[in-house]
Amino acid sequence: MARWHILGLALCSYLGVAWAATLGVVLTEGGFVKGENKKLGLFGGYVDIFRGIPFAAPTKTLQDPEPHPGWDGTLETKEFKPRCLQMKLTQTDVRGSEDCLYLNIWIPQGRKQISTKLPVMVYIYGGAFLVGGSQGANFLDNYLYDGEEIAVRGNVIVVTVNYRLGPLGFLSTGDENMPGNYGLKDQHMAIAWVKRNIKAFGGDPDNITIFGESAGATSVSLQVNDPSRERSPLVYKLVKGLTVDRGEAGANATYNIYTQSWGDKPTQEVVKKTVVELMTDYIFLIPTQKALDLHVQNAKSGKTYSYVFSQPSRMPVYPSWVGADHADDLQYVFGKPFATPLGYKTKHRTVSKAMIAYWTNFASTGDPNKGNSEVPVSWPAYTSEGKYYLDINNKMSKSSVKQDLRSEYVNFWNSVYLQMPQVANISQAELLF
Repeated sequence: MARWHILGLALCSYLGVAWAATLGVVLTEGGFVKGENKKLGLFGGYVDIFRGIPFAAPTKTLQDPEPHPGWDGTLETKEFKPRCLQMKLTQTDVRGSEDCLYLNIWIPQGRKQISTKLPVMVYIYGGAFLVGGSQGANFLDNYLYDGEEIAVRGNVIVVTVNYRLGPLGFLSTGDENMPGNYGLKDQHMAIAWVKRNIKAFGGDPDNITIFGESAGATSVSLQVNDPSRERSPLVYKLVKGLTVDRGEAGANATYNIYTQSWGDKPTQEVVKKTVVELMTDYIFLIPTQKALDLHVQNAKSGKTYSYVFSQPSRMPVYPSWVGADHADDLQYVFGKPFATPLGYKTKHRTVSKAMIAYWTNFASTGDPNKGNSEVPVSWPAYTSEGKYYLDINNKMSKSSVKQDLRSEYVNFWNSVYLQMPQVANISQAELLF
């Protein structure tokens, strides 16, 4: 049976002068949905926004997601739906709902003609698989994961999705009775829904990019792969906890390489910085480098790109040596320096413009340097021979292209450390949690 996709075209006037095309009502596989059309500032573009479209049925506890049965009439999709049930950050209560499998869509529009065959970017949020939501943190209705700036500036469709978290998303008995990974299955169902339905919103179902941060970045990888001086006791105890699988020898080797530049009397700042570097390498850098190498070895066509975000954190409590903190890049990817200009400086808009350009160019062409947006410097692909990465901040130039990120430490963890005799069968996940 043939399925008809209907685009309802309407024209909206602003101040009696400018006109913008809008989708109006859209027919999805579940039924009709109606969003809203919005203009970004005085000189910005227009965007259609659909918030809270169900991509699966209300969930059954600790069971796989199921297709949505559909609805009668036209579904108003103008408000974000609740996050999936999760603990509050205070860990004293919970918030959200078990009925949470909804997604949000932002579509840039021209003044006279609706957009068609646009690249699509699906964002998966982070939060340690314990907290988070498709709209992100909210301050006075300013949501972190609002996709309007990316959509309009990069001329792409942006989709954000909910997925189950904590025990409701990942509790498992390790057998067929309760296999777990329900949160990952939710993500998969959302991506599949986008593949089947995004054409009706003006998107190209054959050009979908998934991107994420923290647990969301891990999710992207999983979806892609389917399936003799005096010791500091600030630091050695930490090292022993991370290297218990290689015993005393592993702890000694790790301690020595990270404290080799200390001298006889390291300052507290030097010691603190070493701890930050050690934990950053262990939790983020080494797994990222492993993922990069695996992608380079196995990718059949797509190129691989690596970056370091080094714009100093805007958190006033941090000392200057901290640099960028975990998740600091999100505000720039989602265009907050443009959406809330009074809270940022010109240099922050420089960073945001560059990141949106790189991200959306990649989504459009598979190359961050080629697409609708100009970039400040050409970003070379990461290869086995030339392990290039881009150092992203507000002072980017040709010197921002670098190679072999912390190669001494990467080689230690991935080669030297692994060749040491194993004394305990403990995984990295067990060490961390």
